[in-house]
Amino acid sequence: MSRDKQHTILKKGLFVLTLLILLLPIAQKQLHFFDIAPLSGDFVPKEKVEFSLNDWFKGDYQSKKEAYINEKFGFRNLCVRLNNQIAFTFFNYAKANGVTIGKDNYLYEENYIKAYYGDDFIGEGSIVKKVTQLKEIQTALKQKNIDLIVALAPGKGSFYPEFIPDRPPIQQEKNTNYTTYAKSLQEQQVNFIDLKKWFLQMKDTSSYPLYPKCGIHWSKYGEVLVLDSLLKHIGNLRGIQTPQIAIKKIEIPDTIRGTDDDIEQGMNLLFNIPDFKMAYPVISKIADSNTTCPRMLTIADSYFWGIYGEGFVKSYFNNGQFWYYNEQVYSQNSEEPTAVEELDFIKEIEKHDVILLLSTDANLSRFPYGIADRLYDVYVKGNKNALSKKEQRIRYFIKFIKESSELMQQMKKQAKQNKQSLEKEIRANASYYFWKENNK
Repeated sequence: MSRDKQHTILKKGLFVLTLLILLLPIAQKQLHFFDIAPLSGDFVPKEKVEFSLNDWFKGDYQSKKEAYINEKFGFRNLCVRLNNQIAFTFFNYAKANGVTIGKDNYLYEENYIKAYYGDDFIGEGSIVKKVTQLKEIQTALKQKNIDLIVALAPGKGSFYPEFIPDRPPIQQEKNTNYTTYAKSLQEQQVNFIDLKKWFLQMKDTSSYPLYPKCGIHWSKYGEVLVLDSLLKHIGNLRGIQTPQIAIKKIEIPDTIRGTDDDIEQGMNLLFNIPDFKMAYPVISKIADSNTTCPRMLTIADSYFWGIYGEGFVKSYFNNGQFWYYNEQVYSQNSEEPTAVEELDFIKEIEKHDVILLLSTDANLSRFPYGIADRLYDVYVKGNKNALSKKEQRIRYFIKFIKESSELMQQMKKQAKQNKQSLEKEIRANASYYFWKENNK
């Protein structure tokens, strides 16, 4: 065979191969002949775009359609993971929002490092004022036989400062939100559990890891210790015998479970980052006729998710509620969360025996999530009709929208597209305006 003929066959072969490579994503999108895992993380998938002449001439249809196709093409998830793996392996960079790669591939979220170094410190005066408010609320609630408890949880940065990149661990005590809160809560005699101090004391002596390498929350073993500590603290505070926890066995599997690698999952890599083994307790409840399960309302950040998600609230805390960041209400009695603002506030508060305010150190700059202002207005000032500052602002935006004919036209169109009532659409947009105002 002549050299020219060989070159021709080679060119045709390369052309066909290139064409197949280009067509493969289209075929995968339509036929799904490869099973590709979805991406992890918190994101809103793009919705399918319906064609309209109005959107076409405004240019909206084209941009939305492009975003939708970019998200839906075949092998996209695989390509994203490949790109993320290259960034991690060769450049020690995490293509995940707010994630920092520490020494020995310990993973952090940036706000936990900021909390450890005090970069997010809101000032002693501000914190003392909040604690003074909490003390008055504690006294007022006690008159209704409701106990207020504040729990300060550790953070990944403060628990593993030795693996933080570039910056050395703090060598001497300095003002942080945690140190100032801990000092003021103790001085003003607010019911207070210092879980951060406790975890650090156990760091070198604990039988099993209290924090994972590639996750941001305390370990499942740590969660059980916290649960046990809360029960004992509430029992002493209220003079009751709370249920006890019996650890039936400790499972130590070869693979990580649950949230113990939640940061790594959000990084969407091709290959697993080696972890050390984690412990997973299997527990049972010890209770008898003398045992009381206090009903506890928890207002907290994501550090309470594990305790709630494992069903411990239902079993040990009389099916109490979990108000996530004082915004969404989670209860075993309801499949879907509801908004705190939709509740009969006083009725729900007074259903509970204990109110727990819990925060990891990374969220102390916004602790206690607006709930103290509302409780103070109702139970200290006696204003039974008091609205939260958030609700006041949302109602301002609702009024603003309703007074604008142009915005109301837009709301009617959106309500029709989203297949919900006009009032719900207006409130959803007012809530978005509030969020945008506070997240600039």
